[in-house]
Amino acid sequence: MNYRGREKKRYPHEGWEHIEIVLPGEPETLNARALALLSDEGLSQPGIVVKTSSPQGEHERLPNPTLAVTDGRVTFKISSMVD
Repeated sequence: MNYRGREKKRYPHEGWEHIEIVLPGEPETLNARALALLSDEGLSQPGIVVKTSSPQGEHERLPNPTLAVTDGRVTFKISSMVD
């Protein structure tokens, strides 16, 4: 197991931690907009996991919803940006 970052998270695979994609638009509609870009066929493949979260930093005032898709080795995270 490899350790990265201050939180000492465990990563079973050495490589990219994640790829981040930022979509313009309101945070409240992120999940619908992100899922519209992904194929149902791809999301239904064995081993594919979709998670949603709303991490918030110590001094952040705005919501920061994130939709993550992973196969256990490669993860991409989609978040929102308001213009």
